[in-house]
Amino acid sequence: MRQGIQKIGRWARPVLYFVAVASLLSSAGLILPAASGMYTWITPLTAAVLAGLMLLSILFHIQCREKPNILPSIILFALVAVVAYGRWILAPL
Repeated sequence: MRQGIQKIGRWARPVLYFVAVASLLSSAGLILPAASGMYTWITPLTAAVLAGLMLLSILFHIQCREKPNILPSIILFALVAVVAYGRWILAPL
């Protein structure tokens, strides 16, 4: 990860903060609508956005040649893609 931070340069800290905040908001967007029963359309939308974030993460790790970090990103992408697809198709809007 240190190599990736060096490649980004001065944008490293803002990018890491953005990813941290986006991950926290995404986790809330995945859990709270289903738990409360309100605004259930947010769950598939959040999962789709999180899948896009995971794709960017995969590309970042490939570019920085961080092979051990690619597999967890692929697994997380697959999980949120399944949630997005399942909720979009199965959940009534």
